Amino acid sequence: MIGVRLFCFQRQRQGMFPLGMAHDTRIKTAVAMSGWTDIQNLLWSNETPAIMGINALLSSGILTGRTDPVLKEMLDNLINYENIEESLIWAGQRSVINYLEDCNSHFAL
Repeated sequence: MIGVRLFCFQRQRQGMFPLGMAHDTRIKTAVAMSGWTDIQNLLWSNETPAIMGINALLSSGILTGRTDPVLKEMLDNLINYENIEESLIWAGQRSVINYLEDCNSHFAL
């Protein structure tokens, strides 16, 4: 018997499942139906704050009532051109694109 765990979500936090897969070898397949694989690029493209991406991310947190104070701080940093490197590191840690090799290393056959 082959045990396969499949996670498939289309919601605000769907990127968490591929991130979980990258760090937990028990998860063999994860699907996130979103273009938000690169949070760094979404928030900071062409060396400037991407206001639409920032507003979309912040608004979704406000609408669900679960906005992390760190999220607002990092987004404010980008808008105000403060602590850019720290904010981009924070965004990179949440970007699935940075963990694709880890995900692909234990995919289900």
